[in-house]
Order: sequence, then C-alpha cells, then structure tokens
Amino acid sequence: MSTADVITTRAEGNTAIVEMDRPRALNALDHTMILALHEAFSQYESDDSVGQYIICSSSPRAFCAGGDVRWVREQDLANNHAAGDRYFADEYDLNYRLANFSKPVAAVMEGYVMGGGMGISMHGSHRIATPTTVAAMPEMNIGFVPDVGISHVLTHMKAKNPVAMGVFAGTTGWRMNAADMMETGLATNLIAQPEAFFEDVRNQGFLEALDAHSVSPESLDLEHSGMITYADWISDVFSGDSWQEIERRLGRFTTSDADLDDFVKHVKYQLESCNPTSLVACVEMFRRAAEVDLRTALDNELAVGSALRREPNFAEGVRAVLIDKDRTPKFRPDNAAEVDVEKWRALLK
Repeated sequence: MSTADVITTRAEGNTAIVEMDRPRALNALDHTMILALHEAFSQYESDDSVGQYIICSSSPRAFCAGGDVRWVREQDLANNHAAGDRYFADEYDLNYRLANFSKPVAAVMEGYVMGGGMGISMHGSHRIATPTTVAAMPEMNIGFVPDVGISHVLTHMKAKNPVAMGVFAGTTGWRMNAADMMETGLATNLIAQPEAFFEDVRNQGFLEALDAHSVSPESLDLEHSGMITYADWISDVFSGDSWQEIERRLGRFTTSDADLDDFVKHVKYQLESCNPTSLVACVEMFRRAAEVDLRTALDNELAVGSALRREPNFAEGVRAVLIDKDRTPKFRPDNAAEVDVEKWRALLK
C-alpha cells in the first residue's frame, strides 16, 4: 500500500483537499499515513493561491476511527517499544502542527471520529460536523488513555464545568453526536449535505460554501445524548479530584428521576470494561491538561501513554477489543483502589 493509494491531496479553487481513502480500515492511521499527512500539509503551505485546507474521508461511514494500536501492540510485545514511541511522537507532532498551522484547516467529520481521528480534526480552525458524526475517545477499554491532545481539547469545552465534562467524556468514552459537539464548541459548524457542500467549495469557494450550508442542530431535529441533558449531574460527580473520589460519588448516587437513573446505569455500564489504571491516570492527566498549554498536554499524554504501553494491561485491552473481540479483558489490578495515584502524577509536567 502506497500513501498515494490512501491519501490524496489536490487543489480545488483556492482550497487544498486532503482526502483519506482507506474505507475498509475506517481510515485507521498507521505510521505511514501519519507521515503522509505531514507531507500533505506541506504541499500547498507556501502556495499563496491556496487559502485553506480541508481534510475529509472518501467514505461517509468514517472520517477516521482511530490509530493503528494493533500494530503498536505487536511491536511492544516484540519488545520494540521504540517503534511505538516514534509512532505516537510523530502523530502528536502532527496534532500540534494542525493547531498552529499557518492557514485555516477544516475537517469534515462524516461518520465515526474516534481516537486518532479526533486528533486530526479537533485542532483545526473549522470543525465541521454532519448528521452522521459520532465522536469518542474509547481508550479506557484498551488499557490506554485519551491522547492526540484531546486531554486539552475536552477540558476546554464550552460547558458549565469544562474539566468535569472533559473527564466524563474521556473516562467513559462517551459517544457524542453532532448536537453535543455543537453545544460544547467541539464543532464550529454543522452541515446537512457534505456532497453538496464540497460541490459549492469547488464552484464558489470555502467560506461561501460554509456559510450557505451551515445549519443549526434544531433544524435537523438531532437527538441529544445525556452529555448535554445531564450536564449538572456530570459536573457534580466528575469534578472529583481523583478517579477514586469520582467512583465513590458514583457509588453513593441515588435519584428518583427515572430518566437520570437510566443514564447513570448506562454510564456505569460503560465503565465496567475500563482499565482501572487507565481511569486513574486519565483523571490526573485531564486535570493537569486544564492548566497547561497544548504542547505540554501532548507531552504528558506521551509520558503517560508510554508508561501504560509498557504494562500488560495495554496488550490485554487491545486483545479483548480489537483482536479476539471478546470484550472481557482481565486487567490487573482489577480495581482502582489498588492503583498508585502518585505514580501517574509524577509523570506530569
């Protein structure tokens, strides 16, 4: 597989289009694709006739469903940790580059936007959701942590309590729809018909097309998830200063509200298959990310992720979710009370 087979870059009018075309893998980012994306964003960077970039997928099913953690796991099990270290360092450099790019960068997020897909969409100037957008960071289930700068992004959302909301989204791997993303500022625009939008980009220009096609979530009658509906409950519970404290608040919670009770039960279900060590490390990392800049947050993610990859839980989590797909990981320790919080705090800048 050559990079030309999976990533194409072309100029359409004054807009550079970077299109990922690996639909069978849901555009999962392997190391070659990450380096190719670096090259793609260099191609027109010094070309004054190109005013902005759009990154998108050739398939409406997925913008990008994550990174190639199966390959990283194989390298780690072969005691080649350096390969995974290079993979993540190059990926995080791409995330930081997009956040500080010299030209506007838009992402059209059709379908699944998960893991590494969030990293190549959330740092741009225009984050365009569609009715099919489903965004999440589900790393807790594979013995890892939300990365690609998302610890910083999620703790700076537009919310009553952005840190608690970010910790909630990061630890539960909550699946956000377009309405959630618009209301929290994770998305800057919502378009109903991506194909028509791209046609007008070609014919009229990017800003004109974006203005013509942007709509409100209400106009599409999109269903809200509990992330917005139960923001007050999330703020109360997930503002704990450690995962252990959040877990205690979850255990003590009671309500006579049937809808809220159903939501809380679903949250607890989501957490059942999470790696306790990842949950502890995630809370520490997110709370620090709220206080530092993006580069420092990325460095902290690299430090925490590198340490987690060198523990058996990462290989076990990837096995259970992506290889055997039995969804029954055997994490050790199997409860947060036995996790050393200070070990993870000590890694953070």
